Formats: sequence, C-alpha cells, structure tokens
Amino acid sequence: MGILNSVKMLFFPKAFARAEIKESKRQVAEENAVFGDMDEWYEETLKRAAKKRKGKLISLVLVAASSISAFFVAKYININFNVGIEHLRYVRLVAIIIVGWAVLGRIGYETQTMDGNTLLEQTSESTFKILYLLGIFVTTIALFLEPASFNNQIQPTPDGAG
Repeated sequence: MGILNSVKMLFFPKAFARAEIKESKRQVAEENAVFGDMDEWYEETLKRAAKKRKGKLISLVLVAASSISAFFVAKYININFNVGIEHLRYVRLVAIIIVGWAVLGRIGYETQTMDGNTLLEQTSESTFKILYLLGIFVTTIALFLEPASFNNQIQPTPDGAG
C-alpha cells in the first residue's frame, strides 16, 4: 500500500488526493474526531502533494549534482595523483561516518516543537541536508577512486605479451 501511494503522490496527484481524503476519513471515524467536511480538503491536499513532489525533484537534482561532480573529482584524482589503498580506505571511512552522522542525527536525536519552526529545528534540518549531501559526495568519490596499484597495472597487448 505504501509503494502504491508513493507512486500516486509522485505521478497521479488527483488519485493521491482522493486516497488521502479516504484515509483521513477512516482515521476520523476510528477516533470519533470532528474535523469538518473532509471533501473540502481536496484542493489543499493537491497543494501539499505538489509541494512534496517539488521537494522530491529538488532532492533528486541535488543528489545527482553531488554524485556527478564527485565522479569527475574522482576521475581527476585518478588521472593526476597516485592514491594508495590505505588512503582510499580512509576516504571510505570518512564517507560512512558522514552519512551515518547525518542520518542518525536526524532520525535518532531530533527535537521538535508543535510547529517545527524554531531556529533549532531549522538549523537541524539544514545541517542534515548539508551533511547528507557531503556524505553522498565523499561516498561517490570513494566509490570511483582507484588505488595506485590499479592505475599502474600493465595492460595486456592484443598479442598476449605483457
């Protein structure tokens, strides 16, 4: 059900809005709560879904830009520097630490107020985004860096002689 609703939210906003209203009605009925006429929420639900889709697109662009630029940084390093396997391991370790720090700091130790707009929360969100993109960048470099021994291997010739 979660995947289907994600697809609806990303590609079929009207179907998502109908599903959102249906789910809200189900929750209200379960809790015997009163929230007014839920059918009037349709336009607001469309706006929220559009905002979420825009956020997903921005995220895709940022992650792609970070990964692509890191790929070319790794390519430049491979061509111009001899990176030893030990140095590559350190880069990998730093990448894991940055991504882990970003994610665990966001989901494990987050404080939140009712509206989510305090300076602490805004700073926490932007710190997460910065660390996560930096982690993606360093991880991509670590993925595409080639150790010096790999770069300097003798390439076989077509006739089979080393």
